[in-house]
Amino acid sequence: MTKSNGRGWLKVTLQLLLFAAIISGGWVSANYFIDTKPTARRSRPEKLSPLVDIAPTRSTSKTVVVNAMGTVVPARQISLYSQLVGTVDWISPKFVPGGRLAKGEVLVKLNREDYELAARKQRSVIRQLQADLALEKGKQAVARKEIELMKKTLGKTIKDPRLALRVPQLNKAMASLKSQEIGLEQALLDLKRTVIKAPFNAMVLDRSIELGSRVTTQNGLATLIGTDAFWIEAAVPVDKLQWIGIPGSNGNGSSQVRVRLQDGSKTSGRVIRLLGDLTSKSQMARLLVQVDDPLGMNRRSGQMPLLLNSYVSLDFVGSRIQNVVEIPRKVVKDGNRIWILEKGQLRIRTIQPIWEDEESFYVRNTIKPGELLITSEMTAAVDGMTVRTLDADKATVEKVDPKKQKPADDSNSKMAKTSNSQES
Repeated sequence: MTKSNGRGWLKVTLQLLLFAAIISGGWVSANYFIDTKPTARRSRPEKLSPLVDIAPTRSTSKTVVVNAMGTVVPARQISLYSQLVGTVDWISPKFVPGGRLAKGEVLVKLNREDYELAARKQRSVIRQLQADLALEKGKQAVARKEIELMKKTLGKTIKDPRLALRVPQLNKAMASLKSQEIGLEQALLDLKRTVIKAPFNAMVLDRSIELGSRVTTQNGLATLIGTDAFWIEAAVPVDKLQWIGIPGSNGNGSSQVRVRLQDGSKTSGRVIRLLGDLTSKSQMARLLVQVDDPLGMNRRSGQMPLLLNSYVSLDFVGSRIQNVVEIPRKVVKDGNRIWILEKGQLRIRTIQPIWEDEESFYVRNTIKPGELLITSEMTAAVDGMTVRTLDADKATVEKVDPKKQKPADDSNSKMAKTSNSQES
């Protein structure tokens, strides 16, 4: 009994000692971990300059292209009239709105009967006057012989033989004949005018007569427009006229013009003159552009013709400017400012472009070829601020020492070894 009680107490004591050893070991380990924990060193953060992209500028040349809009108008337009009074006997099948006519093509024929009778009548009058002139010439010959006979027999002369020789009567007969010959020419001309022809290569805009219509010299027959060329009235800003060649105005010849139609097709023309007034609303100059063969009659089939009153886009190919620097529009700030990299610093410059288009500005004096243009975007740029470039960063990358990369790992290994030794 006593032995069993003693063994029980011994067992309990050993368990308590083991528990106490475990608690002590945990406490010692916790203190070691606390005492040997890594500490972070405080340091001021390194101030990094903004990283920017740059592009070197280059000298280039540029052909100035002035964009404008214009309206197509006819170069030639007439109202066709008859020069005679008459009845329409025949109309050409092509003489309809939209019909295309060649120069000299017959359009309308008027009734010829009245004019044929007038010509025949005039011929008969001329024959009568020719006979009267022949008689008068015979009378003059008889009078001349009588005067000569009187001079021989009586020895007398006539001071003014013109009346005796019937010169006034002969002149009158000759004048009457000449007048009637002119009348015959007029009658034949009227007869010719009964056939109405196209005065030039044309297209019919409208027609106001029908077969059997009675026409006069006061009634228009149709409206014709020339098809050899159309004009385009273009509105151009006055300050851009200096770049466009205008015949008779600036001595730069005649600029070629690219014309874009509403369906996307293209044709070409040339500047022919500057009109003498400005547009009433926008106060822009007006240029006339001539487009030859606007209906495509001499070009390949399938091309869209240039239609009257259509609104078209124009590109005037102007002068060529040399030794300029091209600056993309997307890098220009506030309309006229750029950022330049100088010795690691951002410099702000104001540019004065001599020309600009939808994509770029072209500058001659503000920036020199070879300077570095900053193309990056920044929210707050200050003149003189320090900036970095990607190429410079790549060149100054620091080399890393592998021995300094794992100080925490060494401490952990030492700590692990101590713990293992204690447990053993």
